[in-house]
Amino acid sequence: MAAPMLLVESRYDNATPAVWSREVKRQLGPKARLIILRDWTHGMKVFGKGCETKMINDYLNGLRLPESDIQCGSTPSATDSTP
Repeated sequence: MAAPMLLVESRYDNATPAVWSREVKRQLGPKARLIILRDWTHGMKVFGKGCETKMINDYLNGLRLPESDIQCGSTPSATDSTP
């Protein structure tokens, strides 16, 4: 993989389970990062106000990745398993 890759997932999206994006990230290797939104939607909100917005814009405007994978959104509940 020549260019860095940024993956964004909605943690509770039934159409595309979170395990799929984690597997894609694993296959892409160390130049890939994963942003996990604690959200139930299938579409991404690139122009929102969440913590993901700056990271997505940094990637789109200069291929800059966050230092590590990150989770954005509300604090998980006691029944929420860490992805």
